[in-house]
Amino acid sequence: MRRAGHAAATVGVALTVDLLWGEPPAWTHPVVWMGKLINALERQAPEDEGVRLAYGAGIVAVVAGCAAAVGSLIERAIGKSGMAGAVVLGVCLKPAFAVRELLRAAERVGAALEADDVAQAREWLRWLVSRETGDLGAPLLAAAAIESVAENASDSVVAPLLAFGAWGLGGAMAYRAVNTMDAMLGYRTPRYERLGKAAARLDDVVN
Repeated sequence: MRRAGHAAATVGVALTVDLLWGEPPAWTHPVVWMGKLINALERQAPEDEGVRLAYGAGIVAVVAGCAAAVGSLIERAIGKSGMAGAVVLGVCLKPAFAVRELLRAAERVGAALEADDVAQAREWLRWLVSRETGDLGAPLLAAAAIESVAENASDSVVAPLLAFGAWGLGGAMAYRAVNTMDAMLGYRTPRYERLGKAAARLDDVVN
């Protein structure tokens, strides 16, 4: 019960920080660091298609393992020192999820549509989706925004918080690492078909 109470307080602090202040500066954001590590490893990927699948699996192991290890070490260093520990741990948990930015991105699309500014709505939608938006009319822009919020609510909010509940800060950071790798590498294109397969499949499993 004490552990559950500490975890609930930690999540409460993290949600409060998120809703009041949003994302931390890029230079302090763990997801930015993960992205830089993924990019660095991707640049070293072999051209031989026979080994790209194994190399991609290695990227997953290295990045997710580093994220889990750092998160676990931070949580161990903080310990279970009452409310003060929950506050510090909550601040550290915050970068693993994003409620405020997700809602603000959807609100910007909605505001543009209400103003009949379809071109601006298309631009704002790019914050939510990676697919081409140039040929979407107002009804499809609205639908895409709603669908993207629903999908991102799982990836950006529910799943990382469940991972924290099950495996602590290390679990939340490992989940965020897997999700980031899928977003960067998990495409069915000639370049990423084999390199990103492990990231895409693991993201499916953990979700």
